[in-house]
Amino acid sequence: MNTHNAPMLLDLAIQNIVRDEDLVIPILEWLPEHIFLPLLEVAVTGRHYKTLRAIIGDWPYPYLSLRVLRGVEKPHQDILKALLDGVDDLFLQKIHPKRSKLQVLDLRENTVTNAWYGGSGSMAGSSACSVKELVDAHHRRKRQKVGESMLEERQLFDPLVVLIDGLIENGGPDESLTYLIERVQQREDILHLCCSRLELVNVPRNFFLIEKMMETLQLDFIEELVMKSTWEVDILGSFAPYLGQMVNLRKLTLSRAIMHFWLPQDDEQEAENLFVQFTSQFAQLQQLKELTVEYVHCLHGRWEQVLKYLKNPLEFLCITSLPLLTSDSNYLSMCPSTSHLKSLHLKDIIQTTLDPELLHVLLMRSSATLQDLDLSGCRFSNNFFFSILPVLGQCSQLQSFSFYGNSLSMADLGTLLRRILLLHKLTFLELPVPFDCYLDNTDSPHQRTLQLHMDKLRDIVLESGRQPKEMASHRDSDREHDSIAVRL
Repeated sequence: MNTHNAPMLLDLAIQNIVRDEDLVIPILEWLPEHIFLPLLEVAVTGRHYKTLRAIIGDWPYPYLSLRVLRGVEKPHQDILKALLDGVDDLFLQKIHPKRSKLQVLDLRENTVTNAWYGGSGSMAGSSACSVKELVDAHHRRKRQKVGESMLEERQLFDPLVVLIDGLIENGGPDESLTYLIERVQQREDILHLCCSRLELVNVPRNFFLIEKMMETLQLDFIEELVMKSTWEVDILGSFAPYLGQMVNLRKLTLSRAIMHFWLPQDDEQEAENLFVQFTSQFAQLQQLKELTVEYVHCLHGRWEQVLKYLKNPLEFLCITSLPLLTSDSNYLSMCPSTSHLKSLHLKDIIQTTLDPELLHVLLMRSSATLQDLDLSGCRFSNNFFFSILPVLGQCSQLQSFSFYGNSLSMADLGTLLRRILLLHKLTFLELPVPFDCYLDNTDSPHQRTLQLHMDKLRDIVLESGRQPKEMASHRDSDREHDSIAVRL
Protein backbone atom coordinates (compact mmCIF):
# COMPACT_ATOMS: atom_id res chain seq x y z
CA MET A 1 0.00 0.00 0.00
CA ASN A 2 1.22 3.49 -0.81
CA THR A 3 2.12 5.16 2.51
CA HIS A 4 0.93 8.54 1.17
CA ASN A 5 -2.60 7.12 1.18
CA ALA A 6 -2.44 6.16 4.87
CA PRO A 7 -3.64 9.53 6.28
CA MET A 8 -6.52 9.61 3.81
CA LEU A 9 -7.54 6.07 4.73
CA LEU A 10 -7.32 6.96 8.43
CA ASP A 11 -9.59 9.97 7.93
CA LEU A 12 -12.11 7.86 6.03
CA ALA A 13 -12.04 5.20 8.75
CA ILE A 14 -12.61 7.79 11.48
CA GLN A 15 -15.47 9.39 9.55
CA ASN A 16 -17.14 6.01 9.12
CA ILE A 17 -16.67 5.12 12.79
CA VAL A 18 -17.90 8.44 14.20
CA ARG A 19 -21.16 8.24 12.24
CA ASP A 20 -22.27 5.64 14.78
CA GLU A 21 -21.66 7.46 18.05
CA ASP A 22 -22.96 4.55 20.12
CA LEU A 23 -20.18 2.45 18.56
CA VAL A 24 -17.26 4.84 18.91
CA ILE A 25 -17.83 6.00 22.50
CA PRO A 26 -17.26 2.60 24.19
CA ILE A 27 -13.97 2.04 22.34
CA LEU A 28 -12.41 5.48 23.02
CA GLU A 29 -10.25 4.24 25.88
CA TRP A 30 -8.69 1.60 23.60
CA LEU A 31 -7.81 3.93 20.76
CA PRO A 32 -4.13 4.95 20.31
CA GLU A 33 -3.28 8.54 21.23
CA HIS A 34 -2.50 9.68 17.70
CA ILE A 35 -6.10 8.96 16.67
CA PHE A 36 -7.54 11.61 18.99
CA LEU A 37 -6.65 14.76 17.04
CA PRO A 38 -8.26 13.61 13.75
CA LEU A 39 -11.15 12.13 15.74
CA LEU A 40 -11.69 15.47 17.50
CA GLU A 41 -11.66 17.27 14.16
CA VAL A 42 -14.31 14.98 12.67
CA ALA A 43 -16.45 15.26 15.81
CA VAL A 44 -16.29 19.08 15.80
CA THR A 45 -16.79 19.69 12.09
CA GLY A 46 -19.50 17.03 11.86
CA ARG A 47 -21.28 18.29 14.99
CA HIS A 48 -21.11 14.86 16.63
CA TYR A 49 -21.78 16.23 20.09
CA LYS A 50 -22.09 12.92 21.98
CA THR A 51 -18.69 11.84 20.69
CA LEU A 52 -17.19 15.24 21.43
CA ARG A 53 -18.49 15.08 24.99
CA ALA A 54 -17.08 11.59 25.48
CA ILE A 55 -13.66 12.49 24.03
CA ILE A 56 -12.98 14.76 27.02
CA GLY A 57 -13.04 11.81 29.38
CA ASP A 58 -10.29 10.01 27.45
CA TRP A 59 -8.30 12.95 26.10
CA PRO A 60 -4.67 11.76 26.35
CA TYR A 61 -2.95 15.19 26.47
CA PRO A 62 -2.84 17.97 29.05
CA TYR A 63 -3.91 20.56 26.45
CA LEU A 64 -6.84 20.90 24.06
CA SER A 65 -7.22 23.75 21.57
CA LEU A 66 -9.76 23.87 18.77
CA ARG A 67 -7.47 26.24 16.85
CA VAL A 68 -5.32 23.30 15.73
CA LEU A 69 -8.29 21.99 13.77
CA ARG A 70 -8.80 22.90 10.14
CA GLY A 71 -11.65 25.31 9.46
CA VAL A 72 -12.54 25.98 13.11
CA GLU A 73 -12.37 29.69 13.98
CA LYS A 74 -14.63 30.14 16.97
CA PRO A 75 -16.49 27.32 18.76
CA HIS A 76 -20.23 27.20 18.14
CA GLN A 77 -22.23 27.35 21.36
CA ASP A 78 -23.37 23.73 20.92
CA ILE A 79 -19.71 22.69 20.60
CA LEU A 80 -18.89 24.68 23.72
CA LYS A 81 -21.75 23.00 25.58
CA ALA A 82 -20.56 19.52 24.54
CA LEU A 83 -17.01 20.27 25.70
CA LEU A 84 -18.15 21.62 29.06
CA ASP A 85 -20.58 18.73 29.55
CA GLY A 86 -17.62 16.43 28.97
CA VAL A 87 -15.67 18.29 31.65
CA ASP A 88 -18.59 17.82 34.04
CA ASP A 89 -18.60 14.08 33.32
CA LEU A 90 -14.86 13.90 33.83
CA PHE A 91 -14.85 15.57 37.23
CA LEU A 92 -18.00 13.87 38.49
CA GLN A 93 -16.22 10.51 38.24
CA LYS A 94 -14.61 11.38 41.59
CA ILE A 95 -11.62 9.24 40.67
CA HIS A 96 -8.73 9.79 38.33
CA PRO A 97 -9.81 8.59 34.89
CA LYS A 98 -7.66 5.95 33.24
CA ARG A 99 -6.79 8.04 30.20
CA SER A 100 -7.66 11.73 30.45
CA LYS A 101 -4.79 14.10 31.25
CA LEU A 102 -6.68 17.27 30.36
CA GLN A 103 -5.55 20.37 32.27
CA VAL A 104 -6.20 23.23 29.84
CA LEU A 105 -9.07 23.92 27.43
CA ASP A 106 -7.85 26.71 25.15
CA LEU A 107 -10.67 28.67 23.48
CA ARG A 108 -8.53 31.59 22.31
CA GLU A 109 -8.89 32.54 18.67
CA ASN A 110 -5.31 33.72 18.14
CA THR A 111 -3.36 31.01 19.90
CA VAL A 112 -0.55 29.69 17.71
CA THR A 113 0.62 26.64 19.59
CA ASN A 114 -0.41 23.07 18.86
CA ALA A 115 1.83 21.79 21.61
CA TRP A 116 1.17 19.27 24.36
CA TYR A 117 0.33 16.80 21.62
CA GLY A 118 3.28 14.50 22.11
CA GLY A 119 3.03 10.82 22.83
CA SER A 120 3.57 11.35 26.54
CA GLY A 121 1.90 14.74 26.76
CA SER A 122 5.19 16.58 26.34
CA MET A 123 5.28 20.15 25.08
CA ALA A 124 7.07 21.92 22.29
CA GLY A 125 7.44 25.62 21.61
CA SER A 126 7.81 28.71 23.75
CA SER A 127 4.10 29.53 23.61
CA ALA A 128 3.17 26.21 25.17
CA CYS A 129 5.84 26.57 27.83
CA SER A 130 4.46 29.98 28.71
CA VAL A 131 0.92 28.57 29.06
CA LYS A 132 2.13 25.69 31.22
CA GLU A 133 4.08 28.01 33.49
CA LEU A 134 1.04 30.24 33.96
CA VAL A 135 -1.24 27.30 34.67
CA ASP A 136 1.18 25.64 37.09
CA ALA A 137 1.73 28.90 38.97
CA HIS A 138 -2.02 29.47 39.14
CA HIS A 139 -2.62 26.03 40.66
CA ARG A 140 0.20 26.52 43.19
CA ARG A 141 -1.34 29.80 44.36
CA LYS A 142 -4.76 28.20 44.74
CA ARG A 143 -3.36 25.29 46.73
CA GLN A 144 -1.51 27.64 49.05
CA LYS A 145 -4.62 29.72 49.53
CA VAL A 146 -6.97 26.81 50.22
CA GLY A 147 -4.55 24.57 52.07
CA GLU A 148 -3.49 21.12 50.96
CA SER A 149 -5.67 19.22 53.44
CA MET A 150 -8.84 21.10 52.54
CA LEU A 151 -8.03 20.74 48.85
CA GLU A 152 -7.83 16.96 49.20
CA GLU A 153 -11.23 16.91 50.87
CA ARG A 154 -12.80 18.98 48.10
CA GLN A 155 -11.39 17.29 45.02
CA LEU A 156 -8.74 14.90 43.83
CA PHE A 157 -7.21 17.04 41.12
CA ASP A 158 -6.89 20.66 40.01
CA PRO A 159 -9.77 22.45 38.28
CA LEU A 160 -9.65 22.67 34.51
CA VAL A 161 -8.25 25.96 33.23
CA VAL A 162 -10.35 27.45 30.41
CA LEU A 163 -8.32 30.02 28.46
CA ILE A 164 -10.18 32.77 26.61
CA ASP A 165 -9.40 35.96 24.71
CA GLY A 166 -10.02 38.64 27.30
CA LEU A 167 -11.58 41.29 25.07
CA ILE A 168 -14.68 43.10 26.28
CA GLU A 169 -15.84 45.86 23.95
CA ASN A 170 -18.85 47.97 23.10
CA GLY A 171 -20.96 47.12 26.08
CA GLY A 172 -20.11 43.67 27.35
CA PRO A 173 -19.40 39.99 26.60
CA ASP A 174 -20.75 38.42 23.42
CA GLU A 175 -23.25 35.56 23.42
CA SER A 176 -20.67 32.75 23.57
CA LEU A 177 -18.71 34.39 26.37
CA THR A 178 -21.91 35.09 28.30
CA TYR A 179 -22.81 31.41 28.08
CA LEU A 180 -19.31 30.41 29.17
CA ILE A 181 -19.46 32.76 32.15
CA GLU A 182 -22.76 31.24 33.25
CA ARG A 183 -21.36 27.70 33.03
CA VAL A 184 -18.25 28.61 34.96
CA GLN A 185 -20.31 30.30 37.67
CA GLN A 186 -22.31 27.08 38.06
CA ARG A 187 -19.17 24.92 38.33
CA GLU A 188 -16.47 27.21 39.70
CA ASP A 189 -15.15 24.25 41.71
CA ILE A 190 -14.04 22.45 38.53
CA LEU A 191 -13.68 25.29 35.97
CA HIS A 192 -11.35 28.25 36.22
CA LEU A 193 -11.90 30.93 33.57
CA CYS A 194 -8.56 32.56 32.74
CA CYS A 195 -6.98 35.04 30.37
CA SER A 196 -3.45 36.38 30.40
CA ARG A 197 -4.44 39.62 28.62
CA LEU A 198 -7.62 41.53 29.43
CA GLU A 199 -8.69 44.43 27.22
CA LEU A 200 -11.65 46.62 28.18
CA VAL A 201 -12.83 48.83 25.32
CA ASN A 202 -15.76 51.26 25.56
CA VAL A 203 -16.88 50.14 29.01
CA PRO A 204 -20.62 50.71 29.49
CA ARG A 205 -21.97 53.24 31.96
CA ASN A 206 -23.81 50.32 33.57
CA PHE A 207 -20.96 48.43 35.22
CA PHE A 208 -23.01 45.29 35.90
CA LEU A 209 -21.81 43.35 32.82
CA ILE A 210 -18.14 44.06 33.54
CA GLU A 211 -18.65 43.25 37.21
CA LYS A 212 -20.11 39.86 36.30
CA MET A 213 -17.06 39.15 34.15
CA MET A 214 -14.64 40.23 36.90
CA GLU A 215 -16.37 38.02 39.46
CA THR A 216 -15.92 35.00 37.18
CA LEU A 217 -12.36 35.49 35.93
CA GLN A 218 -9.34 34.22 37.83
CA LEU A 219 -7.85 37.68 38.25
CA ASP A 220 -4.50 36.43 39.52
CA PHE A 221 -3.92 34.88 36.07
CA ILE A 222 -3.98 38.23 34.25
CA GLU A 223 -0.56 39.57 33.23
CA GLU A 224 -1.63 42.44 30.96
CA LEU A 225 -4.53 44.87 31.34
CA VAL A 226 -5.61 47.44 28.74
CA MET A 227 -8.25 49.99 29.77
CA LYS A 228 -9.29 51.77 26.58
CA SER A 229 -12.44 53.79 27.06
CA THR A 230 -13.98 56.74 28.86
CA TRP A 231 -14.12 55.81 32.53
CA GLU A 232 -16.23 57.96 34.79
CA VAL A 233 -14.74 58.23 38.23
CA ASP A 234 -17.47 56.25 40.01
CA ILE A 235 -16.97 53.37 37.55
CA LEU A 236 -13.24 53.63 38.20
CA GLY A 237 -13.90 53.28 41.92
CA SER A 238 -16.07 50.20 41.32
CA PHE A 239 -13.31 48.60 39.26
CA ALA A 240 -10.59 49.32 41.84
CA PRO A 241 -11.05 46.16 43.99
CA TYR A 242 -10.71 43.95 40.92
CA LEU A 243 -7.51 45.70 39.88
CA GLY A 244 -6.06 45.00 43.31
CA GLN A 245 -6.64 41.26 42.81
CA MET A 246 -4.53 41.21 39.63
CA VAL A 247 -1.46 40.50 41.73
CA ASN A 248 0.55 39.09 38.80
CA LEU A 249 -0.09 42.01 36.47
CA ARG A 250 3.06 42.93 34.53
CA LYS A 251 1.68 45.40 31.96
CA LEU A 252 -0.91 48.12 32.47
CA THR A 253 -2.14 50.40 29.68
CA LEU A 254 -4.49 53.33 30.20
CA SER A 255 -5.30 54.44 26.66
CA ARG A 256 -7.65 57.34 26.01
CA ALA A 257 -9.15 56.52 29.38
CA ILE A 258 -10.33 60.04 30.14
CA MET A 259 -11.45 59.53 33.72
CA HIS A 260 -14.05 62.27 34.04
CA PHE A 261 -14.63 64.21 37.20
CA TRP A 262 -17.97 65.53 35.97
CA LEU A 263 -19.72 65.34 39.30
CA PRO A 264 -21.64 68.08 41.10
CA GLN A 265 -19.52 70.64 42.91
CA ASP A 266 -20.35 69.14 46.30
CA ASP A 267 -19.04 65.74 45.13
CA GLU A 268 -15.55 66.86 44.07
CA GLN A 269 -13.98 65.43 47.21
CA GLU A 270 -15.83 62.16 46.66
CA ALA A 271 -14.44 62.05 43.11
CA GLU A 272 -10.91 62.53 44.44
CA ASN A 273 -11.49 59.76 46.99
CA LEU A 274 -12.63 57.38 44.25
CA PHE A 275 -9.58 58.22 42.14
CA VAL A 276 -7.27 57.52 45.09
CA GLN A 277 -9.19 54.30 45.71
CA PHE A 278 -8.19 53.25 42.19
CA THR A 279 -4.52 54.33 42.31
CA SER A 280 -3.99 52.88 45.79
CA GLN A 281 -4.54 49.42 44.29
CA PHE A 282 -1.14 49.80 42.63
CA ALA A 283 0.34 48.81 45.97
CA GLN A 284 -0.90 45.25 45.28
CA LEU A 285 0.73 45.10 41.83
CA GLN A 286 4.19 44.01 42.93
CA GLN A 287 4.91 42.35 39.58
CA LEU A 288 4.09 45.46 37.52
CA LYS A 289 6.96 46.24 35.13
CA GLU A 290 5.35 48.18 32.26
CA LEU A 291 3.09 51.22 32.51
CA THR A 292 1.65 52.98 29.44
CA VAL A 293 -0.51 56.11 29.73
CA GLU A 294 -1.93 57.68 26.57
CA TYR A 295 -4.21 60.73 26.43
CA VAL A 296 -5.34 60.44 30.06
CA HIS A 297 -5.60 64.15 30.70
CA CYS A 298 -7.09 63.87 34.17
CA LEU A 299 -3.63 62.77 35.38
CA HIS A 300 -2.42 66.33 34.88
CA GLY A 301 -0.84 67.18 38.24
CA ARG A 302 -1.64 63.75 39.72
CA TRP A 303 1.40 61.64 38.83
CA GLU A 304 2.47 61.32 42.43
CA GLN A 305 -0.88 59.68 43.20
CA VAL A 306 -0.25 57.18 40.40
CA LEU A 307 3.36 56.22 41.14
CA LYS A 308 3.78 56.54 44.89
CA TYR A 309 2.02 53.23 45.57
CA LEU A 310 4.33 51.16 43.35
CA LYS A 311 6.69 49.13 45.51
CA ASN A 312 9.13 47.97 42.82
CA PRO A 313 10.90 49.78 39.97
CA LEU A 314 9.29 49.87 36.53
CA GLU A 315 11.19 48.62 33.48
CA PHE A 316 9.01 50.39 30.89
CA LEU A 317 7.28 53.76 31.18
CA CYS A 318 5.38 55.37 28.29
CA ILE A 319 3.59 58.72 28.55
CA THR A 320 1.94 60.08 25.42
CA SER A 321 0.22 63.41 24.74
CA LEU A 322 -0.08 64.58 28.32
CA PRO A 323 0.90 67.96 29.71
CA LEU A 324 3.17 67.63 32.73
CA LEU A 325 3.22 70.13 35.56
CA THR A 326 6.53 70.89 37.22
CA SER A 327 5.33 68.81 40.17
CA ASP A 328 4.71 65.87 37.78
CA SER A 329 8.17 66.14 36.20
CA ASN A 330 9.78 66.49 39.60
CA TYR A 331 8.12 63.36 40.95
CA LEU A 332 8.78 61.36 37.78
CA SER A 333 12.47 62.21 37.97
CA MET A 334 12.89 61.30 41.64
CA CYS A 335 10.43 58.53 42.55
CA PRO A 336 11.83 55.02 43.28
CA SER A 337 9.73 53.37 40.56
CA THR A 338 11.61 55.22 37.76
CA SER A 339 15.15 54.53 38.99
CA HIS A 340 15.97 51.51 36.81
CA LEU A 341 14.04 52.01 33.58
CA LYS A 342 15.00 49.94 30.54
CA SER A 343 12.59 51.77 28.25
CA LEU A 344 11.36 55.37 28.52
CA HIS A 345 8.89 56.90 26.05
CA LEU A 346 7.88 60.54 26.51
CA LYS A 347 6.02 61.18 23.26
CA ASP A 348 4.26 64.38 22.21
CA ILE A 349 5.10 66.00 25.54
CA ILE A 350 5.42 69.69 24.65
CA GLN A 351 8.78 71.18 25.64
CA THR A 352 7.21 73.91 27.75
CA THR A 353 5.75 71.29 30.11
CA LEU A 354 8.98 69.31 30.57
CA ASP A 355 11.87 70.76 32.53
CA PRO A 356 15.20 69.74 30.88
CA GLU A 357 16.93 69.67 34.26
CA LEU A 358 14.38 67.18 35.60
CA LEU A 359 14.65 65.08 32.43
CA HIS A 360 18.42 65.17 32.92
CA VAL A 361 17.95 63.76 36.45
CA LEU A 362 15.55 61.07 35.24
CA LEU A 363 17.96 59.91 32.51
CA MET A 364 20.93 59.97 34.89
CA ARG A 365 19.16 57.69 37.39
CA SER A 366 18.46 55.13 34.63
CA SER A 367 21.70 55.62 32.68
CA ALA A 368 23.05 52.17 33.63
CA THR A 369 19.89 50.31 32.53
CA LEU A 370 18.23 52.38 29.77
CA GLN A 371 18.06 50.54 26.44
CA ASP A 372 15.24 52.33 24.61
CA LEU A 373 14.52 56.08 24.65
CA ASP A 374 11.75 57.79 22.68
CA LEU A 375 11.43 61.59 22.85
CA SER A 376 9.53 61.96 19.58
CA GLY A 377 7.02 64.67 18.80
CA CYS A 378 7.92 66.96 21.70
CA ARG A 379 8.98 69.97 19.60
CA PHE A 380 12.23 70.24 21.51
CA SER A 381 14.57 73.00 20.40
CA ASN A 382 18.31 72.77 19.74
CA ASN A 383 19.06 74.21 23.17
CA PHE A 384 16.87 71.63 24.90
CA PHE A 385 18.63 68.73 23.21
CA PHE A 386 22.09 70.02 23.92
CA SER A 387 21.18 70.50 27.58
CA ILE A 388 20.49 66.75 27.93
CA LEU A 389 23.21 65.56 25.53
CA PRO A 390 25.85 65.00 28.26
CA VAL A 391 23.62 62.57 30.15
CA LEU A 392 22.65 60.78 26.91
CA GLY A 393 26.35 60.08 26.43
CA GLN A 394 26.31 58.21 29.75
CA CYS A 395 23.50 55.83 28.77
CA SER A 396 25.93 53.06 27.92
CA GLN A 397 23.24 50.41 27.30
CA LEU A 398 21.17 52.51 24.88
CA GLN A 399 20.17 50.53 21.77
CA SER A 400 17.29 52.58 20.34
CA PHE A 401 16.81 56.36 20.31
CA SER A 402 13.87 58.19 18.66
CA PHE A 403 13.61 61.96 18.64
CA TYR A 404 11.83 62.85 15.42
CA GLY A 405 9.12 65.51 15.56
CA ASN A 406 11.57 67.99 17.09
CA SER A 407 13.04 71.14 15.60
CA LEU A 408 16.76 70.88 14.77
CA SER A 409 18.90 72.42 12.06
CA MET A 410 21.11 70.23 9.91
CA ALA A 411 24.26 71.57 11.58
CA ASP A 412 23.00 70.82 15.09
CA LEU A 413 21.59 67.48 14.02
CA GLY A 414 25.05 66.52 12.73
CA THR A 415 26.64 67.53 16.05
CA LEU A 416 24.06 65.56 17.99
CA LEU A 417 24.53 62.51 15.75
CA ARG A 418 28.32 62.51 16.23
CA ARG A 419 27.86 62.49 20.00
CA ILE A 420 25.17 59.82 20.11
CA LEU A 421 27.10 57.47 17.79
CA LEU A 422 29.72 57.11 20.53
CA LEU A 423 27.25 54.75 22.22
CA HIS A 424 28.49 51.47 20.79
CA LYS A 425 25.37 49.43 21.55
CA LEU A 426 23.14 51.82 19.60
CA THR A 427 21.52 50.02 16.64
CA PHE A 428 18.48 52.15 15.76
CA LEU A 429 17.86 55.90 15.40
CA GLU A 430 14.86 57.92 14.32
CA LEU A 431 16.04 61.43 13.46
CA PRO A 432 13.95 64.52 12.73
CA VAL A 433 14.09 65.84 9.21
CA PRO A 434 16.13 69.08 9.59
CA PHE A 435 14.02 72.21 9.39
CA ASP A 436 16.39 73.39 6.64
CA CYS A 437 14.54 70.98 4.32
CA TYR A 438 11.24 72.84 4.56
CA LEU A 439 11.10 75.67 2.04
CA ASP A 440 8.59 78.52 1.97
CA ASN A 441 6.71 77.21 5.03
CA THR A 442 5.60 74.05 3.25
CA ASP A 443 4.37 71.03 5.22
CA SER A 444 6.48 68.55 3.26
CA PRO A 445 10.28 68.56 2.97
CA HIS A 446 11.91 69.52 -0.30
CA GLN A 447 12.99 66.12 -1.63
CA ARG A 448 16.26 67.14 -3.26
CA THR A 449 17.36 69.07 -0.17
CA LEU A 450 16.32 66.15 2.02
CA GLN A 451 18.41 63.73 -0.04
CA LEU A 452 21.47 66.00 0.23
CA HIS A 453 21.08 66.14 4.02
CA MET A 454 20.60 62.38 4.23
CA ASP A 455 23.86 61.92 2.30
CA LYS A 456 25.61 64.17 4.83
CA LEU A 457 24.15 62.16 7.72
CA ARG A 458 25.30 58.92 6.08
CA ASP A 459 28.84 60.37 5.84
CA ILE A 460 28.74 61.24 9.56
CA VAL A 461 27.75 57.67 10.39
CA LEU A 462 30.60 56.29 8.25
CA GLU A 463 33.11 58.71 9.81
CA SER A 464 32.19 57.32 13.24
CA GLY A 465 33.28 53.86 12.10
CA ARG A 466 29.68 52.55 11.98
CA GLN A 467 28.06 51.03 8.90
CA PRO A 468 24.44 52.07 8.19
CA LYS A 469 22.47 48.94 7.23
CA GLU A 470 19.41 50.98 6.29
CA MET A 471 18.63 54.67 5.99
CA ALA A 472 15.26 55.93 4.79
CA SER A 473 12.84 58.80 5.29
CA HIS A 474 9.16 58.36 6.00
CA ARG A 475 6.14 60.26 7.31
CA ASP A 476 4.10 59.33 10.35
CA SER A 477 0.63 60.08 8.99
CA ASP A 478 -1.07 59.79 12.38
CA ARG A 479 1.22 62.26 14.09
CA GLU A 480 2.16 64.24 10.94
CA HIS A 481 5.89 64.03 11.56
CA ASP A 482 8.65 63.38 9.03
CA SER A 483 11.58 61.28 10.16
CA ILE A 484 14.78 59.59 9.00
CA ALA A 485 15.24 56.04 10.26
CA VAL A 486 18.79 54.69 10.58
CA ARG A 487 19.65 51.06 11.34
CA LEU A 488 23.22 50.31 12.29
